[in-house]
Amino acid sequence: MRKSTKHRTASSLPAGLFALHADICKTLAHPKRLQILHALRSGERSVAALRARLRISKTNLSQHLAILRGRNVVVSRRQGAKSDQPNHQYSAPSGWWPRAMVSMKANTSSASR
Repeated sequence: MRKSTKHRTASSLPAGLFALHADICKTLAHPKRLQILHALRSGERSVAALRARLRISKTNLSQHLAILRGRNVVVSRRQGAKSDQPNHQYSAPSGWWPRAMVSMKANTSSASR
C-alpha cells in the first residue's frame, strides 16, 4: 500500500519563505564565501590566516566577511590591545545553518495560520 504524501504548491507557500531562501542562497552564492566557511570549520582564524589560506586581497576578504557577518553566518572578535591595528578573529558558530532552517520553518508556520 502506497503512503500518500501531501505536497504544497509554490502558490500555497508564503512569499516570505522564498525571500528568506533567496537571502540564504545569495549569502552562500560565491565560491570564496564557501571557502571562508570551509576554512572556519576547524575553528577561529585571523584575517591574516584567512588571507594566506585563500590567497585573496584584504579588500576582497573584507567584503566577503562583511556579507557573512551581516547575515550572522560568521562572528568576529577583536584580539590584542592595539586599537590602531586591531586583529580580528573570525569563526563560524556551530549550528548557524540549522538555526536558519528553524527560522525559515517558524516563518512558514506563523504565516500559514
